[in-house]
Amino acid sequence: MASFAPAFLLVIAVSAIVIFALQWYGTYYIPLMAGPESDLTPNWLRVATDPTTIIPTRVIVPLSLYGGMFIGFVYWLCFSALLLLYIAARDITAIDDDAPDTSDFQQTSGKLVAARDLVTTFYRSIICGALMNIAIKVDALYFISDTESFFTWLKLDLLAALGVDGGGWTWLPGGEFSSFTTAIFLLIITAVAYFGIYRIKLFVESTLHQAMPSHAELFTVPAFLIVTYVLLGEFTGFTLLLVASFLIGIMQLVRPATQHPRNPSAGA
Repeated sequence: MASFAPAFLLVIAVSAIVIFALQWYGTYYIPLMAGPESDLTPNWLRVATDPTTIIPTRVIVPLSLYGGMFIGFVYWLCFSALLLLYIAARDITAIDDDAPDTSDFQQTSGKLVAARDLVTTFYRSIICGALMNIAIKVDALYFISDTESFFTWLKLDLLAALGVDGGGWTWLPGGEFSSFTTAIFLLIITAVAYFGIYRIKLFVESTLHQAMPSHAELFTVPAFLIVTYVLLGEFTGFTLLLVASFLIGIMQLVRPATQHPRNPSAGA
């Protein structure tokens, strides 16, 4: 843990400075100080259920500040948990140094249980991270669309995909979303989990001589979710891809964990 202190400090810095401070400053403080006559619009969803509600600036600023701090805290928990999983993956590969004899089934079984549990946890964390990325981008895209309601926006897009004239929707001129920065950081840091899976896979296959899930199994679904993230809002009818990704992601999260090893002599 001590050797990873710089990494934990980096996680704190990213969460506090990039995800909280810089985004709050650009998303709320600058637009609010610029006034309603400017082209900058705050992210109203985080401070009011009705974007047309007139709220005093003196109320919006501290309220949005609290919301930004909460979001930064949530991402700090997420990033720190992924880092802890990676440290666990690193440490479990060093267990064999203390007990090099892999002929003892009890010792080998315990290592396999821990390794496979970590692989399952890593995999689910990657799926969660990808779904979070998708949710962030969908929320951000909605704010640069010309639709009044989030669900109306998805409904119009779905009707267009099915060939039904739902009136359509377009992008607001000059719209942009700062949440894209958060999604990029989440995507990059979540990808680190793959290094943990790769480390455990090599350890189990080379040291414990047991088969682990192939990289294709661990890569296909996350890759599909990342492709979905990239294509969101890029074409009319992306809602179908969004629904498919959501259903596939949920199925992967609730799937049973990898079965634990059994004593080969138990059934004799």
